[in-house]
Amino acid sequence: KHLLTNESVFFGYDQSNAAANHKDRYGRLLAYAYRAGDSLFVNAEIIKQGYGFAYTSYPFEYLESFLELERDARSGKLGLWRDAEDSGAVSDSLVWFNPGSNKYHRQSCRYAKDGAVAIPLSEALSKGYEACKVCNP
Repeated sequence: KHLLTNESVFFGYDQSNAAANHKDRYGRLLAYAYRAGDSLFVNAEIIKQGYGFAYTSYPFEYLESFLELERDARSGKLGLWRDAEDSGAVSDSLVWFNPGSNKYHRQSCRYAKDGAVAIPLSEALSKGYEACKVCNP
């Protein structure tokens, strides 16, 4: 949240998805974000701090680097990956939700499809979504 407060941003694009106009199948922009003042690679920093993960549905230039940053954040229990008892709040737990469905899943669940979106458990519960009976998130 504070990475970009009062900051300008510029975007870069990966040529591997140029044919799709730099969008995924849901129309979401696939871009690299950089903080203008110091050229901080925002995508990498978010993953490094544990507040994001590598989007592996499409190959891209920084895939291996992002996966390594994610592994480090997970093993360091940073951000989203910290233990629930350490955070003191259920709302910090993430679950994965498929748009158009009323169920939420663990990220590893076979029913959490490629387009699944991570949302806080508290949001899933407040919207009346049901827990998947296969993965029991």
